[in-house]
Amino acid sequence: MKRHMLTILAALALVVGCSDKGNNPVTFNNADDMPIPAAKPVGTLFAEDFESGNLDQWIGKYGGSHSGYITIDPRDPANHVFAMSQNIGSGDVFGGPVTPSVPHVVQFDYLGTQYSGGCIGYSYGAPGSHQWPFCGHPGYNAQHEVGEWVTCQFEIPTGVSTYVMIEDYSYGTGNALFDNIRVVPGTGQGCGEYGGSGTDPDTDGDGIVDAEDAFPNDPTESADSDGDGIGDNGDAFPTDPTESADSDGDGIGDNGDAFPTDPTESADSDGDGVGDNGDAFPTDPTESADSDGDSIGDNGDAFPQSDLSPTVVLGGVDTGVASGDAGAGATLADLAGAGVDQCRQGARNHGAFVSCMSGVFNDFKDQGLISGKEKGRLQSAIAKK
Repeated sequence: MKRHMLTILAALALVVGCSDKGNNPVTFNNADDMPIPAAKPVGTLFAEDFESGNLDQWIGKYGGSHSGYITIDPRDPANHVFAMSQNIGSGDVFGGPVTPSVPHVVQFDYLGTQYSGGCIGYSYGAPGSHQWPFCGHPGYNAQHEVGEWVTCQFEIPTGVSTYVMIEDYSYGTGNALFDNIRVVPGTGQGCGEYGGSGTDPDTDGDGIVDAEDAFPNDPTESADSDGDGIGDNGDAFPTDPTESADSDGDGIGDNGDAFPTDPTESADSDGDGVGDNGDAFPTDPTESADSDGDSIGDNGDAFPQSDLSPTVVLGGVDTGVASGDAGAGATLADLAGAGVDQCRQGARNHGAFVSCMSGVFNDFKDQGLISGKEKGRLQSAIAKK
């Protein structure tokens, strides 16, 4: 609304529990002032500022007519407020209904005179069983600064269909004015400075007041334990400010996971693009695979697919010569096979081929890979083939 802030006097003592049904009045305890949001907050179930020019949100007793009407604010001619033209019994007005699922309060502005009898409360049905948390008439010893606006609120039940109910109890008509009536998330009751409320608001209606809610506009979140801007409910690592998501569910946060979408990998120690778990050489960026299991990386292995036969077989003939490690990732069978390939390409006939292989076997013997007797076995197998 458009009115400026007015400070309520310390003598303000508005009444809780006044009723035309004989309820005993109880005095409000004022609470700390908190600003009311100008915009309709998330979780607002009912809002009326009487600027629409109609009372379509309101009905009379038993759904019939009522005595409410919109009039000019005596403190601000540009502002419109609510008044009643009849007193108790025949002029009750009901707005709603609402059914809060979390704690809500009715907040409203009230302006009364020395002879005002305005009451506002809630009703189960229209009218139904009802309570009057606020009454401003002198018959209940209410004292307020004449002609000054004040903002108050009171709690309403949860899980029950409830109407906001207004009545002009006595002492003339049209002199008890209401404005800015809304049902919003919150707790507590009392009155405070005009334009304020008696409790901290709960904008998102999650049961956590805004002052204690790290996400006051998000009903799914209220805390951010690690202060990373991600609510605890949606943070996979609520106590780690460096992480909030684990896309592959491997227990390693995406920020620290070298493979955030691969649940089998999370680190790449040598930075070669192959995860440590699948890298045969996790600290060597030049190697990642060892296809033949000889501890020599494929990239540096002259025979990455080594012949791991226990003996050297030449041309289908098992020579019986043991094929052990010949160094540099090769077996004796690898070297013999390579010799066969080389000599076959250069030999014009079988005799030339046998002679070429005899040279290969002599090299093996000179290098200490085979004995003279083993050379003979290899040579014999070649001569037969």
